Amino acid sequence: MRKTIFILILIIPFFFAECTKQVNDPIVGVWDLQYSEWSTADTIFICERSDTVREIKVFTKEHYMWALQNPENIASGQDPTSAGAGTYELLGDTLIELLIISPWLSENGKKIPAKVEIRGDTMIHVFPYPGYETDIWKEWTGKEIYVRLE
Repeated sequence: MRKTIFILILIIPFFFAECTKQVNDPIVGVWDLQYSEWSTADTIFICERSDTVREIKVFTKEHYMWALQNPENIASGQDPTSAGAGTYELLGDTLIELLIISPWLSENGKKIPAKVEIRGDTMIHVFPYPGYETDIWKEWTGKEIYVRLE
């Protein structure tokens, strides 16, 4: 019994220390997409946040997830909601997301690199990041602007 109490006295402070540990990674948090622009040579898709069109992206220390709601997709026969998740690495201004779950099954398991810039409570992603082009992009380029919710 004394040995058990002694071990608990040694271990319990580590649990509390982990719970109160501050995260210094600037990307960790909940982000609300305000604007996105995706284009090819002949097509531009622009999406601005509204009360009905929303995308939220969440970063933890190692994982990310996003969820999108766009009721306007119903008119074209598309699903009004989609989501995805995976792991990521932040290497300087390069964000490399590894897509694990997504609506695009053929893209699962692929890395998606982007240039990321965080200015206070604003995060900007630019795709593809020069030098990190992948087959995922082919002729696509994109820019996403988020604001931090927490």
